[in-house]
Amino acid sequence: MGSIFDDKKAKRLHTEVQKLMSKEKANLKNQHEQKRLKENPQVNLNNKYSNMVYSGPAYVGSNQQKQELIYDTGSDWIVVESAACRSCFGDNFNSTTSTSWEAHEETRETELMYGSAYIEGITGTDDVCLDSEQVYCVNKQEMFLIDWQMGIPPDVDGILGLSMGGAFNLTHFGADHDESEEFVEDFEYAPLFVDGLHNAEKITQKTFSFYLADESEDSYVDFGPPRTTGMSNQDDLVYLSLDEHFFWLGQWQGVRFGSEDANAYSFDAKPVIYDTGSSIILVGADEADGFFAHLIEGQEHVAEIWDGIIITTCDSTVWPEIFFLTGDNYWVSVLPEDYVVKSPETPDEDNICYLNIIPSWDNFWLAGNNLLRGYYSVHDMENTRLGLVPHTTSGKAPLEAANSVPVQQLKAPFDTRGMIRNVVVFLASWAAWAYWIENKVEEVTYLGTVQSNKHVLSSNKSKPSVKKEDPEHLEKVLKELQAKLAVNNSMD
Repeated sequence: MGSIFDDKKAKRLHTEVQKLMSKEKANLKNQHEQKRLKENPQVNLNNKYSNMVYSGPAYVGSNQQKQELIYDTGSDWIVVESAACRSCFGDNFNSTTSTSWEAHEETRETELMYGSAYIEGITGTDDVCLDSEQVYCVNKQEMFLIDWQMGIPPDVDGILGLSMGGAFNLTHFGADHDESEEFVEDFEYAPLFVDGLHNAEKITQKTFSFYLADESEDSYVDFGPPRTTGMSNQDDLVYLSLDEHFFWLGQWQGVRFGSEDANAYSFDAKPVIYDTGSSIILVGADEADGFFAHLIEGQEHVAEIWDGIIITTCDSTVWPEIFFLTGDNYWVSVLPEDYVVKSPETPDEDNICYLNIIPSWDNFWLAGNNLLRGYYSVHDMENTRLGLVPHTTSGKAPLEAANSVPVQQLKAPFDTRGMIRNVVVFLASWAAWAYWIENKVEEVTYLGTVQSNKHVLSSNKSKPSVKKEDPEHLEKVLKELQAKLAVNNSMD
């Protein structure tokens, strides 16, 4: 009997020891995690303009001047507005009060062009920190000091570049080798801030991860190894392979409108830029007609008003979740509430929204923060890959593996109505042109071209004079066009 009791006691003691060992192991793991998190910073981001911009603090100069910067994977420079800037807003960086600021010896006025901003200024170096305690700093970080800008939002002070940092090779975008080489020769790279953090041993890995959420929730970026606390399920983390490039550049080869395979289409693989500094999705030029034809098919209350910008009502429930097929054969998605948006300038009572998915001016795609929102996105510079997993408050499902590429090709269906509309527009344009010739209106030499918010302006030195239009004639032309369009709509 004694031996039986001894066996039971031994088993009980063994079980208790196992529990204690498991608890101790968990404690050690937690301590290790806390140490790791302490070694690698997390920066809270501010969601501005209804999910359009994600910005966060950076502390610049010897006197730690706080600047609000867009954390942007689509650029490399740290760009800061100068206190002497002629067109900037807010409490900008005053380089004259920073003892660590050094302008480059060959100081020259230079310029940078972004997707929606143009800036001028000078380059130099100064200390840049992620925290006011000056723990996570890069000393003598190369940066761009703005003295004139157009396109940076009023309550943002600049940009913190987080690009991949490889060579800017235009052959990925269809350019030939000579064109690419000529462009690269003129391209001025900036030393990457993430490289500086890693070289200064402020982070343990050249990786950073974005947690982009709706404006009612917290958003942030983790520097160093990804934190599983930001993931809904770490087992769902999928890494997508990327190209060696300046951008976080992957490949897309298909699209699906909703969950049904019948609405899935393939196209020749095209480059896609994953860009936290943009709020839109750009559709490759070759795929744009087919993409938008299928997207708006059957939708009511839709109007195209300017170069592919589609206006609609604000009921996002009538629009599908859109899936994009990566080169690794995984479907990534954008939710309708993230691409049916209201402009910040639109009154709340107006039921007018637009789709922040627009045609690209060239044969590449761009995935902005409207697609990355809802994912915990791991930007792994060391392994040239992008990891995606739904974050803890996301309404997205994990990335879905595709068994094969869709059989259907993405093409625009033959559109009789669109053809008639084009004829009407052509006739109206011809009539307007004839009217101008007949009335000998002076030639207008001011030309404006808009490409995805990029403005290219060309004008003569002298300001052109424009003859005033006859209001009665314009009203007559307008009525004629409305009548023709009414006939066109009746054919639908």
